[in-house]
Amino acid sequence: MDRSSFDVIVVGGGHAGIEAAWAAANMGSKTALISLDLDKIGTMPCNPAIGGIGKGHLVFELSAMGGLMPQLCSTTYLQARMLNTRKGPAVQGLRLQIDKHAYSKRSQEILKTVANLTLIDGRVDTVTTQDNRITGIILADGSHLSAKSIVLTTGTFLNGTIHIGQQQYEGGRRGEKGVKTLSEFFKQHNITLGRLKTGTPPRLLASSLDFSVMEEQAPDNLAYLFEFYPRPVMSTHPCYITHTNETTHQIIRDNLGLSAMYSGNIKGIGPRYCPSIEDKISRFAHKSSHHIFVEPEDATEQEVYPNGLSTSLPAEVQEQYIRSIKGFERAIITKLGYAIEYDFVNPRQLNLTLELKAIPGLFLAGQINGTTGYEEAGAQGLIAGINAHQKAHNKDPFILERNESYIGVMIDDLVNMGIDEPYRMFTSRAERRLLLRQDNAFERLMPKAYALGLIGEQLYADFCVERDAVQETIRNLKATYTQAQLQQLFDQDTDFYAIVRKHAPTELSQRAAVTVQAECLYDPYLKREAFEVERREQYKTMRIPTDFAIKDLPGLSKELQEKIIRHTPSTIADAALIPGMTPAALSLLIFKIKEYTKKGLGRTMRTTLVLILSTLLGMSTASAETRTVIFENDLINFFDLDRSFAPFKPQVEGLLITVKSGGSLFGWGGYSYCTNTPDERFPIEVVDNQLEVTIHHMPIDIVLTILPQAKDMLMVPLDDDAGYFRNKGHKFKCWFFEEYKKRVKTVNITLRTTIDPDEELVHCTEIVIAFMDMARNDQLGFGFTPLRSLLLYNKNS
Repeated sequence: MDRSSFDVIVVGGGHAGIEAAWAAANMGSKTALISLDLDKIGTMPCNPAIGGIGKGHLVFELSAMGGLMPQLCSTTYLQARMLNTRKGPAVQGLRLQIDKHAYSKRSQEILKTVANLTLIDGRVDTVTTQDNRITGIILADGSHLSAKSIVLTTGTFLNGTIHIGQQQYEGGRRGEKGVKTLSEFFKQHNITLGRLKTGTPPRLLASSLDFSVMEEQAPDNLAYLFEFYPRPVMSTHPCYITHTNETTHQIIRDNLGLSAMYSGNIKGIGPRYCPSIEDKISRFAHKSSHHIFVEPEDATEQEVYPNGLSTSLPAEVQEQYIRSIKGFERAIITKLGYAIEYDFVNPRQLNLTLELKAIPGLFLAGQINGTTGYEEAGAQGLIAGINAHQKAHNKDPFILERNESYIGVMIDDLVNMGIDEPYRMFTSRAERRLLLRQDNAFERLMPKAYALGLIGEQLYADFCVERDAVQETIRNLKATYTQAQLQQLFDQDTDFYAIVRKHAPTELSQRAAVTVQAECLYDPYLKREAFEVERREQYKTMRIPTDFAIKDLPGLSKELQEKIIRHTPSTIADAALIPGMTPAALSLLIFKIKEYTKKGLGRTMRTTLVLILSTLLGMSTASAETRTVIFENDLINFFDLDRSFAPFKPQVEGLLITVKSGGSLFGWGGYSYCTNTPDERFPIEVVDNQLEVTIHHMPIDIVLTILPQAKDMLMVPLDDDAGYFRNKGHKFKCWFFEEYKKRVKTVNITLRTTIDPDEELVHCTEIVIAFMDMARNDQLGFGFTPLRSLLLYNKNS
């Protein structure tokens, strides 16, 4: 094999590099993975755990896409826990404690067996280009390797500097040199770099700790991990919890000036959601203690990782505060904690494929893009590897959207909003959390992986069998129970797996049973989420009024208020690009702008509904007024149908009303109300002054009672063809009314209105009567035939 020419070269053997090389090689690209030390591939330099809330979602999606990380986890985990189980399945997170040495060793063993993949030990000094396109890389020994695509996954090695107290030295990781020359390459190509910081706690000798005074953290009884197939889960090594105390805090406060973070030596921005112990004591001075999770580094249990004690304090201070913690009184530090600064590339210079806009063919993944964490790195590596392969073979790029995956959420955040601190995945970053759950990751993404050739035939066939069984189980449950009953069944502390098993056509995995539970439990909300997804893209062009007050906007943080005022975005799309702008904040902004722009339409919307009610129900406008409720922010509740239709209640039980607003930026929105469920209320929007209300399956006798003009409508055809129906081969007109009534049992009535906000008039109210149900022995030969009548209403009519 030619070892100097490749389709794809991956630089870096961390979690991003592993996934990039794995994906590109398995898709058929001749791939090289270059690492400073092949024995360090798959190293876990920080917390030896994978998964958690948000992060676990990424790993499930990696699994659905054929990634390697889930497979490595299954053979190297020490303990399995499902976090957040007090909440619903959408925000739970599988977390595995990992034997970090076994993980690294196993990753190397697997990569050595991959066809099309060559592992190369070496340091990359620079990337070569021609006409601003990459052509290959040059190693430290001067050798040149050519490639059509390159993926850089440099982790913390890019111009890395390690800090312990006042000491600092170059390094990319403990005991490993950093890489400076690649930073120079980026500067030469006018790529904007920034500086970030992360850290790690000291490691402790397990035999020097007193675990008897700590709280044991019990594993969970699970029947699946991150992979598709169920498996017996055996947690073999315990984890523990202890706490800092006032003595610990005082020691740290007394020595803050010696910390690299507080002495001014570190310029990079640290992770807000994973702060050093110095930051915790300083920022949360009111707290008297903090959790410390005591976790084994590997199966030998010789070293312990005290999760929560990341630090850059000097050695003597580390030892002093460590020994002030319960159970750590005789602790021996085997490795000192340290902080590390490194360069990163502003991710707003990337495409959604993770390709640099300015240098075609060069892809970036992992901490070089400003993220933190193994899971975030692995997910980016997968996408970069896929697209590096696609680029090398002149194929279409592969992009995951934010409404279909957490991977898509992360990349969209990075590329469109950028970062001002190391990026970490949380479920709160996804505005469609109910749609993007751990349990349905395979349903969402495995067909895409199969189309790309990332998973095999047998796995995909088994997935299809499970998918069909899940869908049939859901149909069976919905046919057996009402939605209210399903919510009671699945929203309580019940054995949901037993319920699912009873209605499933075949045995379902525990994970698949969670999918059934979630789909039944969240059904009304999932439908609304799906509708919101459809119109999300149109929000981007929504304009922010110049006189819209951002300052002191309720629900929006002071930080974001200041950023919006400073950047003065003109549209929601512009606001989305502001660093730190979250999906939740954008949703709030959209809602407030809509509320602001609709203040002048409140009376008009009330007038519209009053007229519709009075027309449909045959009541006076005064009576209709009492049935219409307009809340402070929007038109929220529809009228009380049970009371409005009281005279006809026995005949219209189950009547369905659909409300639509449309012809606008936001498209058509449909909301329904059913008299069987009087407590349900759905919002109504009048957009561009258009509103449509439909009553479905209304008995024709009632129609003639409350709409006397309906008889005339039913007797008058629209044109030469409408109104003619076949009866034993002969045509006749609608005026043959009594004969017609025998066959038509119910009709749909639709009112379409256009309102004038200045005049408060309802113009061109169009009444559409559609014939729906025919007698079983119907011989008219027609099914759905609408007849229309145009009316004009004034607000005082």
